[in-house]
Amino acid sequence: MLSGYMVSLTNKSNLSSWEEIRYFGQKRLYRLYPIYFIVVLCTFLLNYDKISINQILSNLLFLQSFTNDVVFENRALWTMSFEVMFYFVFVLISFFNIKKFYVPLGALIIGIGLLLTNSNFPMLISVCFGLVYWGCGLLCGGIKWKSVNHAISNLIALALLIFCYQQLEVSAFVLKKLPHSMLPMASDFIHHPIKFIHLAFIPVCYLVIQSFNSKEVPF
Repeated sequence: MLSGYMVSLTNKSNLSSWEEIRYFGQKRLYRLYPIYFIVVLCTFLLNYDKISINQILSNLLFLQSFTNDVVFENRALWTMSFEVMFYFVFVLISFFNIKKFYVPLGALIIGIGLLLTNSNFPMLISVCFGLVYWGCGLLCGGIKWKSVNHAISNLIALALLIFCYQQLEVSAFVLKKLPHSMLPMASDFIHHPIKFIHLAFIPVCYLVIQSFNSKEVPF
């Protein structure tokens, strides 16, 4: 969600030419790849006896989540393939001037549709629900809320809320009451990193991002 938020903030106007698209891609690559390359290299050096060359190559090419070769010792690397994929989504919606609102809405409809039909595509479902988060970030970056100085105590409270939010189970409790067929049952983290139940975190993510950005949050 923070990724979509930052992309929206740093790209106010649509990408209207191939030159602008190329510049956007270069900017993203220069920002991400140097440190990413170092992380992958260090992961390999520390686990050289467990990791294959194919795993290293898939990670270097941002294919790890889709080739099932996420390195167990550094499983956070799965997020990078999603990140790069969402950059391509941004290029499409920006170039064709598609309303940002359709991104999370369309991804949510497709993801739920796949669950209702019991489709055996856990990674595609995860991509859809991940795109809901990322699309909500795009929307947050485009909304011009009134600026306000939040008390430091409020920001600390929000930071602490992040740590205990999952234990409160408020939104998750409601989502769990939905039909059983709508909840993906895959337990393998590598094949299904983002589940329908994780959408319960969107409200608090929105609240935290806007508050730490000194914006007035309605209601």
